[in-house]
Amino acid sequence: MLVLPAVVAALSIIFAVLTVGINFNLIHSIFIRKSLNKSKSLTLFYLRFVIDGFLGLQNAIMSTFILLKFLEVEYDEPVEFLFWISWTSMNCFNVRGILVIVISLDRTLAVFMPISYHNFRRRIRNFYLAIIPLSWPIVNNIVLWGVCQFRVNIPPGCVIFTCQMNQCYISYALSFEVVSHAIIALTSLILAVKLFIWNHCTQKGPKSRDLERANYLALIDTLIIIIFDIVPAGFTVKFPALSAQFGSLILVCKMSGYALESWLVRRALKRTNDIVSVSYANNSSMIKSTGQASSNHRHHRHINNHAWQ
Repeated sequence: MLVLPAVVAALSIIFAVLTVGINFNLIHSIFIRKSLNKSKSLTLFYLRFVIDGFLGLQNAIMSTFILLKFLEVEYDEPVEFLFWISWTSMNCFNVRGILVIVISLDRTLAVFMPISYHNFRRRIRNFYLAIIPLSWPIVNNIVLWGVCQFRVNIPPGCVIFTCQMNQCYISYALSFEVVSHAIIALTSLILAVKLFIWNHCTQKGPKSRDLERANYLALIDTLIIIIFDIVPAGFTVKFPALSAQFGSLILVCKMSGYALESWLVRRALKRTNDIVSVSYANNSSMIKSTGQASSNHRHHRHINNHAWQ
């Protein structure tokens, strides 16, 4: 039994299950229980929560079969089922990548051109922006079945993406990862610099909580991608023999990153929700106190007038 790959696969399962639980709990808290405030500016993030939940579910299934392989458990491998799970997961990863690019560009343009972009953006519904990432699987299918001429012929014992696909599609997938991560890192670096200058040097008036929250979540996205996607991918390319000893290194890094990001996002949304609740309670108390004082003032005036009469 390969101990290190088995441990990595087990960690992948744990982080994938955490990702599923936290993201679907977020969706439940926002749309069903309504214990977290819903904001129109975070619509694209809500879509990302759903995608992350399904990604966690798919990768929990794949990691389970990878773990069984490393534990040398004998069973009839459902190779075609694993291929379709892996293919669905790859499409979800790409949809998520394009969605994060859309979010990063949206936040960056909103910060650099607040008035003109706001006037332009309010005419475009979030639904139309969501179509861009959600339609990306069409591109993937054209590349896999048309350009790369792929035929489903999975070798026995193959449970991971790199042995399921042909070299043509693997090259496309790696190129997509490099380009999408480069765009996200660049736009988010520009956004971070601009926000730092804006918050510490120029911004003097009141700030929008929704915009601050959206920008903060976009920066969390980027930081997680750099640490848990770009760095492990570079490590795997640079040291392929060493990374092979650890099993599905990229998968466990992605799942741990998504689990951490989900927890940070939930914490940020809950903190903002608590702040809004406290502010609302304070305003209600102030209005109530003001109304009570006004009522007492009118009552005293009525008594004084009655006394003079």
